[in-house]
Amino acid sequence: MNNMLEYRNYYGSVAYSSEDRCLMGKLEFIDDLILFDGTTVEEIELAFHDAVDSYLEFCAERGKEPSATFKGTFNVRVGSELHRKAAVAARKNGQTLNDFVKCAIEHMLYEDPRAHEKPVHHYHLVTRQTFREETQVEFFDPSHFPSDYDQARTEYVN
Repeated sequence: MNNMLEYRNYYGSVAYSSEDRCLMGKLEFIDDLILFDGTTVEEIELAFHDAVDSYLEFCAERGKEPSATFKGTFNVRVGSELHRKAAVAARKNGQTLNDFVKCAIEHMLYEDPRAHEKPVHHYHLVTRQTFREETQVEFFDPSHFPSDYDQARTEYVN
């Protein structure tokens, strides 16, 4: 299921309000707050198109540059260990960290057949413990990682 609308390179999200018994939407990925609503799918789609058109007309009338939906840069918080591993891997490949991350994103979007499936967690935790035996903790599901990570990472804890 997809609750995103697209029109003229702008995106809108849609949610249902049971309290108001209507569909409500918001233009996403822009700095301005633009909302729209409707009671049917056709109405919400039309309201979204009208919201985008009105926003662009408003900006043009005032000589304001409309918010770019995407500027091509963003910050990602990955934790210090993953950051270090990515930087080392990038250096070993003769790439900048930026190019390394860009390639990883491109891989997930264009090469990985799971890219368009519903997002899933890229790890799972399985524990098995009996009295006086070691506990096996398996951290990574190898099917979710590139070939470098095809073997599961397993750590044994006493």
